[in-house]
Amino acid sequence: MWIVSIVIGLFLVLLGFLLRFFKMVEILSGYNPEKVTDKDGLANWTGSNIILMGVLILFIGVLNMVLPDLNGTPSVIALIFIILGLSIRTSVGCRRYEKR
Repeated sequence: MWIVSIVIGLFLVLLGFLLRFFKMVEILSGYNPEKVTDKDGLANWTGSNIILMGVLILFIGVLNMVLPDLNGTPSVIALIFIILGLSIRTSVGCRRYEKR
């Protein structure tokens, strides 16, 4: 379980860096350049949230690696809340950068 968490966390951190620092918003699902008013703002917002999600998932993976006696259920629940919470936060925040 901890290996999967670490790999996914590293992937998300890398994806977030591509978005935030290289402004690769084209890799976002549903990205429409005609609707976006501020490409840099969108890249910063989504990149920061995805980096945060990756770091938190990495933290849980490392915690499970260091403390193997820790039951896996709290980790799975924490992962679900991290992924759902930050995904919703990112999605709602992205609307600031779209034309209405």
